[in-house]
Amino acid sequence: IYQIHGVHPGIAKKYQFIMIIISVSLMPLICYYYFGYLGVISGTLSSFFFMNYLVSDIRTGTLLTESLQVFSILVWMFALIFWEKKPTKNRIIVLGIVSGLLLLVKGSTIFIPFVFLILLFGYYSFSLRKKIANMIIYILSIIIVVGPWSIYASIKSDRLVLLSTQGDTMIADCNNKQAALTGDWS
Repeated sequence: IYQIHGVHPGIAKKYQFIMIIISVSLMPLICYYYFGYLGVISGTLSSFFFMNYLVSDIRTGTLLTESLQVFSILVWMFALIFWEKKPTKNRIIVLGIVSGLLLLVKGSTIFIPFVFLILLFGYYSFSLRKKIANMIIYILSIIIVVGPWSIYASIKSDRLVLLSTQGDTMIADCNNKQAALTGDWS
């Protein structure tokens, strides 16, 4: 984005707004998939509240990652639906890659892959062998995405970093105030 438009906060805010619009406009569709027509009503109402909350953050003039997080979770939900429609190895790879990208966007979304793995064993009706195969493929897909960043962050910080999107001065170039002050990962 910055290569096209140049580095300017106004451009980032416009893209944040576009991601919010896309996310809230597709919420009723996701709710419909899981809950039918009642989900459309619920998704539509919640999208208005959600839009109000996120747009108020944009109006304050701050650049926040919430819009990217919400958009990433929306993409993950579509990847999950894509896999649920026809659970194949290729589709679980896609879901794993999207999960890895989601983790790189915000490390605090680490619970989403774990919840999926719990649902894989408890909710979905596959044979035990297929559940284990899906779990292995899913985890390896996540590792393939997160692994290069973990290796890079570990080398740059001279310590093991499994998952972090913020770093000390060497990685974040003093972009994170807490890291710049303390030198710690935050």
